[in-house]
Amino acid sequence: MGILDNIIITDIETPIVVHSDKGRTCQMTDRKSYGLSLCISGQITYTMNGNSYISNQNNAILLPEGKTYSLYGDKEGLFPVVNFKCKNLNCDEIVIIPLENPQACIKDFETLKNLFLHNENRLKIYSAFYELLNKV
Repeated sequence: MGILDNIIITDIETPIVVHSDKGRTCQMTDRKSYGLSLCISGQITYTMNGNSYISNQNNAILLPEGKTYSLYGDKEGLFPVVNFKCKNLNCDEIVIIPLENPQACIKDFETLKNLFLHNENRLKIYSAFYELLNKV
């Protein structure tokens, strides 16, 4: 059973695609929500509590709510991110999730982003996000 199997989504923010330059650094303090980050291109190294986590096209990254971490842009790229609130998720560290089909996950992200863009109803939005989580 995976870490995301039993979560109950309570809110989803508008999905975004973050452009990260090579050499970019950022400190996240007391993250306001959970985040699911994918990678279209490039590579980012996240550091939390002395541990490093690599975000690239083969891995999704689960970012924990309420935690502090830093990131470094190893290679310029594009990183789709969905920030969300939920119940039933016990996650105190960054989690790397290997992807079996990264392109299918990116396609689901695009579907989710388009639903927000066209102001679709919340049921469609939640359904699309659960579908993305299922693939992850």
